[in-house]
Amino acid sequence: MNEERAARFTFPQTLTEQARPVGLPMDETIVLFSPMGWGFYTGQYVAGLVVAVLLWVCLKHFKKGRGTTWLLNACYWYLPSSLFKGMYKVIPDSAYRLWLR
Repeated sequence: MNEERAARFTFPQTLTEQARPVGLPMDETIVLFSPMGWGFYTGQYVAGLVVAVLLWVCLKHFKKGRGTTWLLNACYWYLPSSLFKGMYKVIPDSAYRLWLR
């Protein structure tokens, strides 16, 4: 009975474990497959593959071993907050960099 209940639930090994659809983190998967999809859609297979690999290498260099959460935090602080309005219901503007006590 307990084994049946335990089989219904999946627990990550760590709290920061993230989904890896193709063995890569989600941000790297999006960076790889978006240009490749564009290349297949337009018939420019080699150009899509080259752009995908270049963007992936640039992303890996930009992250330098830091995780996806670091990238999301950097995007929040350095990009306009209007880009995140669709993702988050309530998000403070990053221009207000004050500590509240």
